[in-house]
Amino acid sequence: EYLDFNNILWEYETLTLPISYEYNGKKKEGTFTIDFLIKDKNEVLEVKGYWRDDAKQKYEAVILQHPQYSFKLLDKVELKKLKIL
Repeated sequence: EYLDFNNILWEYETLTLPISYEYNGKKKEGTFTIDFLIKDKNEVLEVKGYWRDDAKQKYEAVILQHPQYSFKLLDKVELKKLKIL
């Protein structure tokens, strides 16, 4: 609703990016599906409440490995600032 109200063109979970990362001393290959893609800006909005054990490593890896996108993390504090929560 926030994105629509502000006339922001977006897609939800339409982009999955390949990543390599390390977790518990082991190299992993996987993917990262972004939450919101702001279509006209190559901007990614990732909404996080609870971080699973490996989620931070995956998030840091996707940012480093896909610099063509601008990543913005929206946690509870940020969502309150935007008056979404």
